[in-house]
Amino acid sequence: MVNERTAWDTLSSFLQERGVAYSGGISSPNRAFTSGSRLSPHLAWGTISSGSVFEELDRRREEFSLIKGPNPWRRSLRAFESRLHWRDHFVQRLEGSPQMEFSAINPAYDAIEYEDDSELLTAWTEGRTGYPLIDACMRCLGETGFMNFRMRAMVVSFACFGMHLSWRTIHGPLARMFLDYEPGIHISQLQMQAGITGINAIRVYSPTKQFLDHDPEGTFVKKWVPELRQHTPAEIAYAEEVRLAGYNPPVICIKERSKQMKERVYAIRRSVKGKKTSQEVLQKHGSRKGTGRVKRKKSTGLSTGQLALFKDSSP
Repeated sequence: MVNERTAWDTLSSFLQERGVAYSGGISSPNRAFTSGSRLSPHLAWGTISSGSVFEELDRRREEFSLIKGPNPWRRSLRAFESRLHWRDHFVQRLEGSPQMEFSAINPAYDAIEYEDDSELLTAWTEGRTGYPLIDACMRCLGETGFMNFRMRAMVVSFACFGMHLSWRTIHGPLARMFLDYEPGIHISQLQMQAGITGINAIRVYSPTKQFLDHDPEGTFVKKWVPELRQHTPAEIAYAEEVRLAGYNPPVICIKERSKQMKERVYAIRRSVKGKKTSQEVLQKHGSRKGTGRVKRKKSTGLSTGQLALFKDSSP
């Protein structure tokens, strides 16, 4: 339920209990349900403000300022604060470039041709691709409206690079499934994972590697793809190569198709137009955060610049 009371309860449980595992837990599709803040639907729907979240985060960090020695809370709260900053960055990006909803933020990449096969789109949205972790993620999303960030990146990468579905084509179906749909964030992430910004690293996620790294026992996959419960984790990991009884065979060969799409993306990235437009995108939308190590004063939470605006606007 998305309302103000549950928003504040969710924030409290995160900052007092669940958040200690945030830094290492949000990549796991199993642990993210509890280790993640789960505030994104509330921020998207306005049942809690960014200012309120920053204010409570500031208070919680103050509680740890007097505690000496290592503390897992400090790392997790820093990681959470960083995600809050990036959230606002992406929202502002769309406000500054509203055409992103329909066109690539880097116009050079509008030339990429996609197949946009309707049958592949249906297989992807319904979790019937023949790739266990992909199918588990999409079925989980359809049922709960939630998927952790790493898995979101993986399924989008799979759709764009493996299935040759345009980021525009998958935008609508995902928007309807995500409980925390926020246009600025989701459109930016779609374009980033599709490799068409020109300023971000191109990442094509291997479903096999992600399974072995984040669900090696098959707990998540077996929960959402019950037809695989009788199979071993090793069989599930290599379902692309081993036919599994009772489970759909792969609808594509991810290695071959990803290679084809990467060649298209890199061809633009290396072109004169691609390099020129990438510099323009970097100038307008790139992070202004310095890369050098600077000795920082002891943090007192929200003090200067944009963060001070959040604190001042807190209810």
